[in-house]
Amino acid sequence: MRIQHIKWYKPFKAKGASYYKIYKVTKKSGTSAKSNSYKYIGKTTGTSFTAKSLKAGTTYSFKVKAVNSAGNSKLSKIVTSKTKKSSGAVNGSVGFTLSNISGNNVKVHWSKVSGAAKYQVASCRAGAKMKTKWTGTNSLCTYTSTNLTKGKTYKYKMRYCKTSNGKNVWSKWSAVKTIKVK
Repeated sequence: MRIQHIKWYKPFKAKGASYYKIYKVTKKSGTSAKSNSYKYIGKTTGTSFTAKSLKAGTTYSFKVKAVNSAGNSKLSKIVTSKTKKSSGAVNGSVGFTLSNISGNNVKVHWSKVSGAAKYQVASCRAGAKMKTKWTGTNSLCTYTSTNLTKGKTYKYKMRYCKTSNGKNVWSKWSAVKTIKVK
């Protein structure tokens, strides 16, 4: 779902307008007002409006009508705008906790992310370069790092993957968390 910012300038910026009504063209078979259908989508007191619930990569046409105490102006000329194509970006990160468990092991537990196809856990000993240690799915939302060095500090981060248009799209990595192995 996309939004599109619409802005208008003079000569349509009507003097004395109390507010503006915004219409989305729902059937465009020409450029004259008689050949189109319009759907009222909102109003604003300023000279800009953000249309919502639009499809990515789609061209939309809009018209504006000024309103004041004398009534409504005529509809403006059609303004056409195309929403940006979806980047497929995944917003947010996965929340997780770290805990020491027996035998010099650290358990990573995360909150399930709706629609996530898989997860990745990266870790390293403090001062070393972070490396991906595990990629996969786990209905229990856990991963265990085994045979770690007692008394040493380790760093962890996570991310998740969703499938968009048949491609894997990864979230940003979470903030790094640390734990000292007991």
